[in-house]
Amino acid sequence: MSDKGQHLQRRLAAILAADVVGYSALMHKDEQATILMLDHLESDIVTPTIAGQSGRVVKSMGDGWLVQFDSAAQAVTAALQLQEQLAEHSLMNMRIGVHVGDITEKGDDILGDGVNIAARLESIAPTGGIAISEPVHLNLEHTLADAFKAVGKKKLKNIQRSLDVWVHDGPHLCASQSSTSFTETSLPKLSIHPVTCSDQRAELKEMAAALTSDFGSYFRTINWLNAAITSTETSEGYALRCVLRGHGDRLRLEARLDDSSGSEIWTQKFDGLVEVIFDWQDEVVEKLLDAVSGVLIQVLTAKLSPLPEDELTAEQCVLMGMIAWSDAGIDSYEETLSYHARAIEAKPTLAAAYAEAIWTMNGARTYDLRRELSSYYEKLPHWIEAGRHMAGQSPTLDLSVAVADYNIDGDADRLSVALEQIR
Repeated sequence: MSDKGQHLQRRLAAILAADVVGYSALMHKDEQATILMLDHLESDIVTPTIAGQSGRVVKSMGDGWLVQFDSAAQAVTAALQLQEQLAEHSLMNMRIGVHVGDITEKGDDILGDGVNIAARLESIAPTGGIAISEPVHLNLEHTLADAFKAVGKKKLKNIQRSLDVWVHDGPHLCASQSSTSFTETSLPKLSIHPVTCSDQRAELKEMAAALTSDFGSYFRTINWLNAAITSTETSEGYALRCVLRGHGDRLRLEARLDDSSGSEIWTQKFDGLVEVIFDWQDEVVEKLLDAVSGVLIQVLTAKLSPLPEDELTAEQCVLMGMIAWSDAGIDSYEETLSYHARAIEAKPTLAAAYAEAIWTMNGARTYDLRRELSSYYEKLPHWIEAGRHMAGQSPTLDLSVAVADYNIDGDADRLSVALEQIR
């Protein structure tokens, strides 16, 4: 297509690229609730924060944003403010990349290396954190610059030259703000050990670090699993260990899953080529996530299913309900809700049981399963009311109740207030 008649302007600008981590998994779990959360994120957090730093949203992709600023300081300040506001948001995390470079303005759109580099920086940023390029860092005053740590030169996908990169890991809650949760005490633990690399090539060392980050990000989206990257050799619960090897233009990732005793319960090799290393990375992350989660479901189900119903604790019932709904298929609703209902009956004060039960009923609304799940629809008003009295105990419960109320009365303003309180 010819650019004749279109006004093209080349200029220097600061570009911010932001993306929600684990978006596909959230949509798979509950499409309606995820869309509502994204609407809230954009209208109440992203848009006003960007406007406050005089930024312009160039593109909104649903789960991501491309934003243009006049200065690096404005872009980085906006990025820090966004991550600060999301720090206590337990259901969504974001990665942000910022770069200063030449762009070409074409109507309302922007093109060029400045845009591409910002997007690639976003892809290597830590979950909840920010990655910036050297031109950005050089344009920051000490207060902002000191918030970032140098991580050396990085080779970015489809970018010819390596770039010096600085990273901000994101805000962290202090010990007084944190508390032991259902997730920490009741869900199976998966310790993700950093991927080791036997090859000395810099690009493979960087790929090992990127795979570790991706495994941590994506496994944390599984609601029935308490997954975390560990820096110690010993670990609690299940352990995922991977080794990246290279030989010429060939790649191999050797993955192993151990149980709490250290015995191997699964192993697999993933082969690829250096010339398509980034596409291979995406493929490996998806395949490994599916394989490991499938194995864990089999192991946990085999462990808990034989137990008599009256011997299952309320927490174990919630876990079994989460696993039963892991594929979010229509046929899984009855089994899922039966476990959550039993958990509520066994322990009426367990916030997680109400959270998962109401969340599942919100999902069931998509398939119009009122007749098939009539007995649970009868219980739903009681669950919602009980959940309302437990406000503040669980962000998932607060959100589940807010979405359930919205499904009943359609009051978007009330839902927005509830989402703001959760944040």
